[in-house]
Amino acid sequence: MTLLMGVLLGLTVVETPIFAFLGALLLPWSWLKVVLIVLELYAVWFVASTWAAMITYPHAIRGQALHLRVGLLGGMVIPVCEIASAVPAHRQWPGFLGPLLQNATAAFPVAGSTEIVLHLSQPAVVWRVIGRDVTVTQVHAHADDSRRMLDMLSRAMAVASSSS
Repeated sequence: MTLLMGVLLGLTVVETPIFAFLGALLLPWSWLKVVLIVLELYAVWFVASTWAAMITYPHAIRGQALHLRVGLLGGMVIPVCEIASAVPAHRQWPGFLGPLLQNATAAFPVAGSTEIVLHLSQPAVVWRVIGRDVTVTQVHAHADDSRRMLDMLSRAMAVASSSS
């Protein structure tokens, strides 16, 4: 993903002044020129922030909840007390970017693979930028170090069960 996102960001940065120049030459309305420049700068920001979100902690346990996300494309927040089980299970997915949805299952793959399966005691909502939110009962998530993530989840689940 690094090469692809780097090329996309580079092309966006290169085409921004080109479109600004062409807009200045060809567009008769000054307000439309300003709108074009704002949209171009937004495109650069969007590509850069999507790339940054994919490489900086896409999944994290914060407080009493597990936060899963795929950049700006989608994500979900699962309260730890609603996780019935978390088991290691490596699986390849046909798509590289998630969230991928099949039946009542969501997948948050990185480079097309997930390493952990979460079975939920209550349905949780996956929010997406494109498309409607979906309710799921099983979640496949990527983890660079699945053993560490499972240990952290176990500790968080133990704290949540002892406090309730």
